[in-house]
Amino acid sequence: MNTTTPEQSSPLSIVNQRMAAHNRHDLDAFLATYSDDIQVYDYPRTPLGKKGKAHITSIFEPLFTDNAVTTDIHHQIEHGDYVITMRRCCVAANCSTTFQFMKCVMGSFRRFVLSRNSQHYFGLVGGRIMPFVVKQRSR
Repeated sequence: MNTTTPEQSSPLSIVNQRMAAHNRHDLDAFLATYSDDIQVYDYPRTPLGKKGKAHITSIFEPLFTDNAVTTDIHHQIEHGDYVITMRRCCVAANCSTTFQFMKCVMGSFRRFVLSRNSQHYFGLVGGRIMPFVVKQRSR
């Protein structure tokens, strides 16, 4: 018998489970939100490291062990299987704002795109999630 409700397995719910596990430094719960063949990309399509949970573990296990990382979510957009999150992440005293573009398939993240450029933004345009760049005007 499946006791999971649609709300519990929605992409946004999975993002929030992931972030709660992240801030508790609970590696097992954090990894449970990723598919076995997860691939992380730097925006727009540059793979970051190897495919799979072992790569995610190699990044986060030391941070969680040292309790060195925290994240605050500022904004989220959910559209179908996709979630975009604007977050502020701090590792020790070094903080940065990033955007995460995540695709959820069958209750776990399969594709994860990270934009570390604070001028990249994402929004809904005509029912589709679209990236755009904010440029400063010349005066």
